Parts: sequence; C-alpha cells; structure tokens
Amino acid sequence: MLKRLKACFSLAAHITLAIVLIAVGTTFLNDSKNEKEGIFKVELGRNLLHRGLSIPTENIPSQATEVVKGADGVAKQATVAVAQATHVVQDIQSKVTSAIAAGETLLNKLVPEALAVGTTTGCVEYGDGHSDCVSFPLGDDKTFNIISNLSNEAGSLVNQLHRLPSLKSLFIAGLVCFAISCAYAVVNAVVMILPIASNGLPLKNLICIILSICTCGIFTCFMTLVIIIWFSGRGLAELPKASFHSGTAFWVSIVALVSSASHLVCVVLEKFLGA
Repeated sequence: MLKRLKACFSLAAHITLAIVLIAVGTTFLNDSKNEKEGIFKVELGRNLLHRGLSIPTENIPSQATEVVKGADGVAKQATVAVAQATHVVQDIQSKVTSAIAAGETLLNKLVPEALAVGTTTGCVEYGDGHSDCVSFPLGDDKTFNIISNLSNEAGSLVNQLHRLPSLKSLFIAGLVCFAISCAYAVVNAVVMILPIASNGLPLKNLICIILSICTCGIFTCFMTLVIIIWFSGRGLAELPKASFHSGTAFWVSIVALVSSASHLVCVVLEKFLGA
C-alpha cells in the first residue's frame, strides 16, 4: 500500500514536469521567430546621414531690391541677375540634396542597423530593409565580419558564433531525452499502482537515472551557450544609440534545466525511498 502511495506521488510529479516542459518547449520551437531572434536582437541605431540641406535663398531677391531701389534701369537688370542667381543656387541645392539622398541610400545597403541571434541563425539587418542570415555554425562565412569592427564585445561575439552549434537541434535532443525518461517513469509508476508487478519495470531506476542525467547534461549545455551569447550581445547595448531586446531562449533554458533537474531528483528519491 505504501509503495502504491509513493508511486501515486511520483506519477503526479512526473506528469506535472512533463506537461510544463513539453508545453514550454513546443511553444518555443513552433515560433519561427525564435530561430532568428530567440536569444537577442540589438538595434544599433547607426544613422549616419540626415536628409535635407538648408540654404537661405529666399532673402536674395528682397535684399537685392533694397540695394537697387530708386534706379529703374538698374533695378530691372539687378532683378534679372538676382533671379538667375537664385535659380543657380536652387539648382545647386537640388543637386546636392539628391547627391546626399543617393549617398544615404548607398550607405543604408552597407551599414548594419541591427543584429539578431536565434537558435539556428544569426542575421545582420541593414537600413534598406534587407538582411543577411547565416545558419550556425558560421564557419568561414564572412557575413558577420562587419559587426566585429564595432567594438571588442562585438568581435568576441562573432568569434563565439563561428563555433556555435544549432541550439534548436540541441534543445530538441534534450526534449526527446526528457520525454523518453518521463514516459518510462510514468509507465513504471502506473505499473506500481496497478496490481501488475509489485516491483515495477525491470532496471527502472538505472534506466531513468541514466536518461535523466543525459537530459540534464544536454539542457545544461543549452543554457550555458544561451547565457554566453546573451551576455555577449548585451555588451553591444553599450554602443551609442543601441538598444537591446532579449529573446525567449534565455528563460526557456532556465525552465528546461529546472524541470529536468527536478525530474532527476524525483528519480533518485524513488530509488532511495523504494518507490
């Protein structure tokens, strides 16, 4: 009777942990935004040029009219000259403004405005709306080289991304391992509760402990990598006009590790308490 009662508590604990982690994990994986921005996004705010050129041309005719006032012939000639001068100045202003706009458009294609890092890819976004995204690990890809020149923190981040594996694949591996371990523990608890086998499944403690340790190890690696990348990206927020936006991977990694560690504790307690 005592064994069945312990098995009931064990069953409830495993089912609760499974529901929490699987619900959080599937929600995290189903949101495609996390693949590109799941860890963080930094808006660099590096607006180098501002459109518009202020040239005070509206006062030229009135000032010239004041100078030549009182002499009809001279005034007419001066007015024509002023009109021509105004036209030339306005033409210069138009061409300079167009040149600045063209230069700004060109720079928007070259100067990064944002950097996003997710669970599978990293993206550099530019002012003209396009973005260059590369899957992890970056390897020899040079897309992020433009970011490494922003600061020492940026250079360190890029070096880390070159060696970063696919965090999505790592998380899925941990989730699958956790699901198998939980399923085995739940089936064993049900077998203990029902009058099928008083001692439960064979090698139940050994199998669950091994699977639980593997799960904890995988989620520990996942959380460690997420935290390292997150803090490296947080350093970019110190750049002028930069703003940092945290993704959901940071909190999901904590939930995953806590859930898997709790599952391991339950399995170990079952062994020593004889459940």
